[in-house]
Amino acid sequence: MQALSKPGSSQARWIGILVFLLTISIGEFAALILNYQNNFYLRQYVSDNLSSTVVITVGLLVFASGFAYLVSKRLGAAKTSGPRVPVFGRIGSFVGRRYKLIIVFWILLLVVSLPLSQQLSQVVTSNTSGGQSNTSQSAQAQNLMAQEFPHPQSNTSAIILLQGNNVTDNATKRFSLDLEKRLLVQGVLNSVENVTSVYSIERVYLTVYYMQGGYSPAAALYQANQTLWSQTLSTYPVSIPPAIRQNFISPNNNAMIILVSFSRAPGSFGSADTDPILKNVVTMRNIISQVRASDSEPLQTYVTGDLATTADSSIGSQADLGRIEPVTIGAILILAGLFFLAIVTPFVPLATVGMALLMAEGGLYLIGKYIIPIQDTTTTFLFTIMLGVGTDYAHLPNGPLP
Repeated sequence: MQALSKPGSSQARWIGILVFLLTISIGEFAALILNYQNNFYLRQYVSDNLSSTVVITVGLLVFASGFAYLVSKRLGAAKTSGPRVPVFGRIGSFVGRRYKLIIVFWILLLVVSLPLSQQLSQVVTSNTSGGQSNTSQSAQAQNLMAQEFPHPQSNTSAIILLQGNNVTDNATKRFSLDLEKRLLVQGVLNSVENVTSVYSIERVYLTVYYMQGGYSPAAALYQANQTLWSQTLSTYPVSIPPAIRQNFISPNNNAMIILVSFSRAPGSFGSADTDPILKNVVTMRNIISQVRASDSEPLQTYVTGDLATTADSSIGSQADLGRIEPVTIGAILILAGLFFLAIVTPFVPLATVGMALLMAEGGLYLIGKYIIPIQDTTTTFLFTIMLGVGTDYAHLPNGPLP
């Protein structure tokens, strides 16, 4: 009993417990490796979630190391007596004694954050309802509508607006039909479902008209297309009802809309650079410009609607960030250079802020992927605020950086 009460015996018990846990951990690790080698689904899961697996593994190692350090410090503190050191004093003492460990930790954190920050755009959303609770009444109703009424869905269509002196003339008709043909080419737009205009509806009425006249369906469709190109809205043998026409052509005939619908909506984290549905808006505008270049009709064309608004919000945020970055960096270099009266010194806080920004973006990616969507404006404010705070804290209490 006296031997067990000695400090050496207590230390031996802790070493024995540690060896016991370490042996179990090694055994579990070996079993996990064998399971990985023999389990196809586990290998596939790790392959599909490699970045998440690496982050979780590194996080577990860091947490285990930190917890082990705290336990050892507690046990060590129990053996000694003396004045109580404040928390920040202990932190400062630890940083002073273990500065190499701190440097290695930040380097590892930077290495882990770098690939995650490159994927931040995948979890950034332009949708203002990205953080809405799934239990709210509006969210439940939206899910029920998506199940019971698959079409129409919100944010799955874009509107092309044509404006001119007379949108019912032959030139506007050619423009509309050429545009419809270009948009419906396979592979041009992602998940395109239909292009609806007054002429596509007129095609349906003409097809039915010719089928009633004895044409086969294929022959009636061919004849309807021929009639569409050769005549105008005022001379077609059959006209669409005024109630339908007024939904596509304004009363004074100076504006026309063309509805482009898609089979699915953009993702919750969609951006105009990565989401295929939002990319359609940019593609449509390019096609419209190409068709207008070969057409002499002085039309004004616009792409609008919920889908275009979402895409423009994403494009605008990226453009704002592109303008903010050089202006902010230039201003900081000039002001810091005047403050420090040096040329190289202002780059030191910028380099530090750059590394901190990469780490913050890596953290934002994890938050956006596993916790809550990240609004696209967050990245814009993050850059500017971190530059301001980082530059401010680059000034030490005893004077500027050497």
